[in-house]
Amino acid sequence: MNEYITNTRYAAENLVMLVWAENQHLQNKMCSLKMLQDAACNEFESMKKTRFTAEGLIELGGLEDACQRHRSEIVTMRQFIQTTGLSRSVIAGGVLQIAKQGISQVYSGLHACPNGRSLGAEPLKNVIWQARNQTTHFEEGQYSNAVRRCFRNLESQYGPRFQLARENLAFEVLQALGWRSYSAYERDMHTLLR
Repeated sequence: MNEYITNTRYAAENLVMLVWAENQHLQNKMCSLKMLQDAACNEFESMKKTRFTAEGLIELGGLEDACQRHRSEIVTMRQFIQTTGLSRSVIAGGVLQIAKQGISQVYSGLHACPNGRSLGAEPLKNVIWQARNQTTHFEEGQYSNAVRRCFRNLESQYGPRFQLARENLAFEVLQALGWRSYSAYERDMHTLLR
């Protein structure tokens, strides 16, 4: 295993986890809601066949109350995720910084590094490098030609969420990379840092 990956595991693993924690919590809550809705539907169908009893109505009412609580929590969680978008992008930028620094440390630059897998027309190494540059300099709104080319290619592959503006796109890049877990990040980094 590459020494850089080993030495930065703690930071990278925790940052990746932080980036996706609220999204994972939301997904879990939505799965729970679906299970509660299915249970309520099954209870209602069962009562239609066997008669509506007081116990059945109480059970159904409890399930409906739980569904309503889950719906309310989901709305709150979605609002929270939306309002913390900047923090999430900053954390995602930290992941890109660690990845880019690995390329710099092992190869002293981008050119000697293996390409890695492709994201549309862009090799992995270039997406990491240019996305890190974008996230570091987005406030200035002036990007190098390499950053502009890379994000034009990402935009043609993945849509308008990659249009360059004065906005940190690190989270969108992590989504495109599929880095939803440390193991996905590590797998890609092993292809680059040999």
